[in-house]
Amino acid sequence: MIAAFAASTMAQSGLESPFGNETVKVETKVELFPNPTVDFLNIQITDSRQTKTTFTLHNIIGNELKIQPEKVGDGRYKLNVKNLAPGYYLLAIRDQATKYNKTFKFLKK
Repeated sequence: MIAAFAASTMAQSGLESPFGNETVKVETKVELFPNPTVDFLNIQITDSRQTKTTFTLHNIIGNELKIQPEKVGDGRYKLNVKNLAPGYYLLAIRDQATKYNKTFKFLKK
């Protein structure tokens, strides 16, 4: 009973289990703030395995916009959106190392 409890606790925290060849899924958490934004969009990615993170920005009708987020810390980026027209935008975040690929919507005021 104790071994089963320990294994499930480890699986939830993202650690490998010492009780066999169990596959443990490590979840990537992404936060965009403030949303809506005016000048800068902060991006916080919680996954220490990401090493080759890329960002692609599209306006709501699908046109790709050139961006270069500034890395401000481990898994932390800042995107300058001052010169974007007000409206909704889609930010795609990808990482080759972890095969992470997800798109987020934010509002520029």
